[in-house]
Formats: sequence, C-alpha cells, structure tokens
Amino acid sequence: ANPLEVDYRCSEKITAVRADDCSSFWVITHFIDKFYAFKVDTNGVSTTPVVSTVGPVVPVSGYRRNALGYMKASPDGSKLAVAHFGFATVAGGDAGGGIYLFDFDNDTGVVSNSIELYGPQNNNSPYGIEFSAENKKVYATVGFGINGNGASQILQWDLEATNIPGTMLTIHSSNTLSAGALQLGIDRRIYRAQVSFGNLPGSGRYLGTINNPELAGFAAEYDEQGQLVDIGGNFQNLSRIGLPPFIQSLFNSQIDIIQNGISTTELRLCEGDTYTLRADDLPGATYIWSLDGTVLPDDTFELEIDTPGFYELFIEPNNGECPIEGNAVVGVFEIPEANTPSNEVICDDNNDGVASFNFLTKNAEVLGNQDSTVIQVSYHLSLSDAENNLNPLSVPYANTNQFEQIFVRAEHIENPNCYDVTSFNISVFNTPIVNLISDVEFCDDEDDTSDGIATVDLSSLNNDVIGSQDASEINISFHDSLTDAEQGINDLPLNYRNSTPFNETLFVRVENKANVDCFDTSDFSLIVNDAPTALDATILQCDEDDLQDGLTTFNISQVENDITSGEANRMVTYFLNIADAEDDENSIDGNAFENTTNPQSVIAKVTNTITNCSSYRTVDLEVSTTTSNTAFLESCDDDGTEDGFTLFDLNEASTQILDGLTTDLDIQFFETYDEALLENNPLSLNYTNAVAYNHTIFARVENNNACYGISEVELVVYQLPNIQTTAETIYCLNSFPDIITLNGGVINDIPNNYNYNWSTGETTSSID
Repeated sequence: ANPLEVDYRCSEKITAVRADDCSSFWVITHFIDKFYAFKVDTNGVSTTPVVSTVGPVVPVSGYRRNALGYMKASPDGSKLAVAHFGFATVAGGDAGGGIYLFDFDNDTGVVSNSIELYGPQNNNSPYGIEFSAENKKVYATVGFGINGNGASQILQWDLEATNIPGTMLTIHSSNTLSAGALQLGIDRRIYRAQVSFGNLPGSGRYLGTINNPELAGFAAEYDEQGQLVDIGGNFQNLSRIGLPPFIQSLFNSQIDIIQNGISTTELRLCEGDTYTLRADDLPGATYIWSLDGTVLPDDTFELEIDTPGFYELFIEPNNGECPIEGNAVVGVFEIPEANTPSNEVICDDNNDGVASFNFLTKNAEVLGNQDSTVIQVSYHLSLSDAENNLNPLSVPYANTNQFEQIFVRAEHIENPNCYDVTSFNISVFNTPIVNLISDVEFCDDEDDTSDGIATVDLSSLNNDVIGSQDASEINISFHDSLTDAEQGINDLPLNYRNSTPFNETLFVRVENKANVDCFDTSDFSLIVNDAPTALDATILQCDEDDLQDGLTTFNISQVENDITSGEANRMVTYFLNIADAEDDENSIDGNAFENTTNPQSVIAKVTNTITNCSSYRTVDLEVSTTTSNTAFLESCDDDGTEDGFTLFDLNEASTQILDGLTTDLDIQFFETYDEALLENNPLSLNYTNAVAYNHTIFARVENNNACYGISEVELVVYQLPNIQTTAETIYCLNSFPDIITLNGGVINDIPNNYNYNWSTGETTSSID
C-alpha cells in the first residue's frame, strides 16, 4: 500500500444526510478519488461503507494542502458538492483547486456523475461549499491565488439549469477577507466564516450572511456583517475559517409556513395585524399546530394568528413519506407615534439660499416619550419615500428650495413595517446685511443754527444702508440703543431731532420683511454741523448803460466778503429764488448778473466747503438813476410889480423831477449847467427868476452811491392881462326891458386869449 495513503487515510471532507427511509443517515467522507458512505441507523454505524470511485483524482502526494476544502450533501439528499483546495503534487505545495458536483443515491449510498463547476486552470483555491435549503442553488467560496491567502469571491450556480457550470455568478468579492466555510442555517440563510490572513482589525467578529439563497446573483443579498458573534465585544467569540457542518437534510423536512418572501422562520407583525400561517394542503395528511409548546385546536393547513410566540406545525403525510415540520417565531410590535415637530426656520448667513439642517435635533420632538433605542427616525423629501422607507436624507441636509416639506418616518427598529409618518416645514430666508456706513453728517439749518441740534431725515440714509439689496424685501429702522435695534423695538421717527448736540451714536436695523427674525444691525455717528454765518447785503449801482431803464449788469461777487464776514472755507453761489438755492439748481452768474426788475433781490447760498452745510441770505440789487425828469413851474407876475420876475418855490418841481425814479434821492438846483455839474452855488428853494418871464435853471438829482442826473427846470412868469380896470355904464329905467352888454375890458388883445370870472358866476368874455 501507498504509505501516504496509510498516513492520511482521508481528507478533511465529511458530511451527513438522511437516508431515503427517513429513519437512518449516511455519513460520507472522501479520499483521493473515492467516496465512503457509512450507514447509521438504530443499530449503530455500519463498518462496511459503500465505496464510490469517481473523479477527479486528488494527488495524495500533495496532502495535507490537497485535503483542505468542504464537502456538503444537498438537503434533499440527491447531490453532493465538493471544494478541493488544490491539486498539488508535492507535499506542502500549492496548486489551483476545483469545485465539483455529484449525484447521490440516498437509498444505496452511491455517488456518481462528476461535473466540474470550477476547474484548477483558474489557479485559485476553493474552500467553502453549500446548497440552498430548497436545493436550487449551490454556493462556494474561492480564495484568489494558489495559496488562497489573498482576496476572495462567493460564487453561485443554478442547479435547475441544463448547463449548470454555465450559470456561475459572482455574488460578492472581497479585497480583505479570504475564503471561509459556508453553512446552511435553520433559518434557510447561508452563513460564511470570515478570515483575514492579513490580520484585518475586527475581522471574525461577524459571520457573513447570504440572506436569500434561492435568488440569483446579487438578489441573493450578501451581508458582510450579517450576524454578530462577538456579542461581548471583547474579541473572544470570533469566526475563523471553518464552521461546524450540520445535517442539512434535517432542514429539508422543514417547510416555510410564513411564505412572505422575507423570512422562512421569523414573522414580525404590528399591533392590530393578523396573519395566516400555512402549509401545502396534502390530501389525507394530519396537521398539528402548537403555540409555545401548547397544542392548538386548529387542524387544517392554515392558521390565522395575531399573538406573539413560537408556532410549530407537524404534518404526518400518512403516505409513507417522512413527516414534515415547520415553525415560525412571531413577534408583535407596537406602532410608533410620529409626533409632528416644530417647523425649522433658518436665516441664511451667506444668502445663497442654502442652509445646513441637522434633523437629528428633531428626533426628540418626533419621539416624545418613546424609547429611542426601540424607535428610529428617518427623514424624506416625499410622502411616498417616507411610507416606503426609501431615500432617507443624510444629515446634515442642504435644502434645494427656499420652502420645503420634510416627511418624517418613525419606525420600530425590530419591525420597520410598524411605522408612522408626519411632516414639518423648513424655510430658508435671506439675512439682509447692513453695508458699512461711515459717520453721517447733517447740517444745523433750523432755529439756532449753531446749537448742534437739527431735525434730520434718516430715510435719506436708506440707500447707503442696503446698497444693492432689494429695498422691497427689507425693512429699515433706526434706534438709539443696540438692545432696541436687536429686539426691533422703539423705532426712531424718520424725521429725527437729535438729543445729543453735535455728535450722537445711532443704531440701524435691517430685517427681512418675510421673516423679521433675519436681521442685521450696525451703528454710526450722527454728526450735526453748524450752518455757516452769513449776512444780507445791498448793492446800489448807477444806470450807466445809456438806456435809463433801471436795468444794468451787477458784479454781485464784490460783496462776497461782506456776506461771509471773510470766513475761510466758504463758497458762495447765487440764485433767483430760495427754492432753486435749496435744490442747487439754476444758479446765476454772480460776476455778471443783469437785473430784470428794479429793485431786485437774489439769494446768496453760502456753503462751508468742509462740512457742505449752507446758509441762505438776501442780496438786494438797486439801480440808481443817472437822469431825471424836466420840470415846469409857472407863476403870474402878481407880486405887485409887473416886471416879469416873481418868487418860486423850487421844491414844487421835485415831484416832476422824481416821477418814476427810486426813493432816497437828493435834489439841488443851480442857475447854470456847469454849476450843477460841479455842484457850485446851489440855489435856495425860494428862488426868484433872474431872467424876466422865462428862465431855465438846472436840477441835480443824486443818490448815496454818487449816481446823479441833471435836468432842466423851466420857470415861466406870466404877465397880468391889460384891461380897463374901471368903467361906468348908464342904464335908463325907461329903456327897460332893453339889454346892455358888458365886456371884460381887454385892451389891445384878443378877448378869447383869456379866461373870465364874473361876479355873477359867468365865465364868458362879455355878459348881457
């Protein structure tokens, strides 16, 4: 005999399966190219195995490495699957391994029909192998490389396919874990032992889980951390490479009485739910239901339940087949109450419309008095997502719209189907920003313009305060304290009269009209500057443009020093009226202004060029005459001497001379023009003409600006009429009623040249 065969005798492969008679079992091992099936019944273990020689041949020269790898029987006892770690030909050597599928006759114990599922040409190292509970799929773990110490895969084949090797799918790959054992559990899941030859921290604390082994590909749903084994957290209970093999055929007698596609052994209900457990309706079979070990009166293939506990079903087919069993652990869980949390309003700190929301702070509101270790909370953008537990929002959450409705799902951790949904609103509002404003200066332009107190229009600062922000969306208010500004109380009137002279600190608040809690504040100094000192002025000017119309050109700037009292940093501009001056519009040329009326007043605007404060004063413009009117004085030569000379009151000529001229004019009279021009030998106002009957003298009219005019004053002395002063007319009574005629007695002249006034009141030259 080959000494190596004596040394090793068998590989590590061993499995067991219930025999066809339902009361005995086959224990099966493998060595080189032979399967050994030992029958175990009530009499014990048969020492004579059924030996089946069927390839491939595993070289004994490569043992112990070639001996590695699992063998499993399908739960229905119809097949065997073997994972050969390698086909090395030298001791301790490495070579690619393979995975093989065989038929098994659980009546005779014979193994036959080898099918290669995964060959050694892949140069990888298979290790774990397992069938699904319903015998539809077979799984294997394969370590990459001929030594199997690297990364790994979990492979799946479809046993119901015609070409089984051609159905291979990879349902999971790992770069950190190597191939480990696979084992079907009573819950019909397949568990995987984890091993990291690179000593990955934490490896082995969990068993990997294939949650839906009957489904193809990724639908089988592999979970790397499916089952915690390190329950103490002290790294004492760990999985390493292998798992203890069970007799899978015992699971084959177990049926799914839940049939919900989620779990075959565990059913989670919510309070108020009912559910029907069921098995196949087998004619002639006996059904026995029990709850927590107590037999129930129900004896059909269905059982309606609403109570938690451990339910068992025993079915005796009564047709010679093995009994069938099913069980279900049923839990009934309370339905959480999702309390509606308060709405969340955020003032955007950078006004980009996006804010960060930490919904975890809402959990306490949602849960109320409920236990957060029992009830978990998630947040969603739609009612549908919340109800279907889809697309939970990550935290922190950044909104995409200004106003959003957030849906909240509160679910029982042990049974997510027990849930409640509510919602709340989130809103993001812009926070207005106070632009940096420097000290604000106003002018003291009322009452006492030097007391530092003035009424200022604070609304004139609005544009500076908000800058380019939308004024229609912002409220602006002014306050005398930071506390009032921050609380938005005690607004100052926009027409504000400062209480602290010259310099006062004020505070401005800007707030979002849509949410006044979104605001900003700042402070500034309100400075009240004195208005500049200014005086009224008058300019008198001669009318020397030969038109004698009272209009001329003024150089108003000549009195600028008088208006400003010579103070420095003053600018003077001139306007026709106060409105234009205040609006700083339509200024006139102070160096060459032509008046339109005489006299005329214009406005001088005096501006402090440092503070830009202004005062307004009146400049009166008056054009003095440079001419005067001629005058005519007449008098009768009735001073007792008819010589053409008489005494005149020259003052009576003043009214004629000054007619239409300005006031405040002085008049003097002279006999000759030269004397009037030189102001020599002025005449007395009581003056007797020096030339008989008709004498022209001269009047000089002058004002206090030295403007003067010279006009003629004609003095006329009229001769008395030459009349017969006495006359006698005799009227005889006997002539009555004859008429006589009396005449005025003009001698040597035409009677009609004279006016007459008879004692009878008549005015004709003669009377009858």
